[in-house]
Amino acid sequence: MQNSLSTSPITLVALIQARQAALGLSDHDLCAAVGFERQIALTLIKAGSLRFPLSKIPALAAALEIDAAELLKVALHESDPVLSKRIAEVFDPLHLTATEVAQ
Repeated sequence: MQNSLSTSPITLVALIQARQAALGLSDHDLCAAVGFERQIALTLIKAGSLRFPLSKIPALAAALEIDAAELLKVALHESDPVLSKRIAEVFDPLHLTATEVAQ
């Protein structure tokens, strides 16, 4: 499922839970796919007590069958909204040169 997540204001936790349910993934399965040694990490993330490590977004995206770039946008926006906005401004295709777009 390579859909766009940026059009809807969904939280990372809600997205994880929705995709987990849709794919029939248990917390144990998801932890193994992401590389968490202990299931408590995912439990704490879902409870809002721990932020999802941005370094594990590619593995999470693969496990949930979601575009990694879009998932990173959601996670980064939750982690640091100001930084997320600045990154979006800098990498906005309207601000890129023709050479940068072609790469």
